[in-house]
Amino acid sequence: MKPSVILPMDSAAVRSDPVVDLEHVSFGYDSERVLDDVSLRIGPGDFLGIIGPNGSGKTTLLRVLLGLLRPASGRIKLFGLDVRSFREWARIGYVPQKATAFDARFPASVLEVVISGRSGVAGIGHRFGGRDRTAAEEALQTVGMFEFRGRPIGRLSAGQQQRVFIARALASRPQLLLLDEPTVGVDVDAQEQFYSLLRHLNREFGTTLVLVSHDVSVVAEEATQLACLNRRLVFHGSPEDAMRSGALAQLYRAESFVVAHHH
Repeated sequence: MKPSVILPMDSAAVRSDPVVDLEHVSFGYDSERVLDDVSLRIGPGDFLGIIGPNGSGKTTLLRVLLGLLRPASGRIKLFGLDVRSFREWARIGYVPQKATAFDARFPASVLEVVISGRSGVAGIGHRFGGRDRTAAEEALQTVGMFEFRGRPIGRLSAGQQQRVFIARALASRPQLLLLDEPTVGVDVDAQEQFYSLLRHLNREFGTTLVLVSHDVSVVAEEATQLACLNRRLVFHGSPEDAMRSGALAQLYRAESFVVAHHH
């Protein structure tokens, strides 16, 4: 059965604004600079892969973008609004690092985990209703996990749990989906299904995707845009231009860089 997620109604104003707009953003912990003068614009329908070595600021960039960390300098806009006054968080889905690293005895069903992703829509403390359940079930259909809706989350494989947490992020029907190292600890077959799901969300539903990953060769093949980050933004553009310009070699200080084909 093909999924039938109904994404939010779009307007010309929404389409004309960048989904994310960072200008000269810097951030540091104490005296250590983690992000240095980063300017980055993400348009509607982009699939942006953020790559870079360990400690390059990738996760910090997502947390700054989400308003979880306040930058030392610079400006961040989401859907044309300053992040400090932005309130429509249901428009953004987020799958953090190690989302699947939790106690396997956690007493919640798959559907309960996914419906909790509706709290940004329903409001904190609000009882979930029929509309919330429908949205959660549609999100589970989208990720191919509907038949597991009654199963305890702890009784799923890592790949299945990952898809449930993506469904949780999709339950609010976001226009922007942020994923931080989502394939860590997931087997190759589950990764194939995962990237197929991302392609579907991006191409069929027009969901704007931002994916942080160490899997450089796969991201370079799947994403429509690459951001090469090492505290500073080394490159932002198409994967093909990243290859031609030597940005990847510069990023990882390698003599050459071969992209493996991923099918």
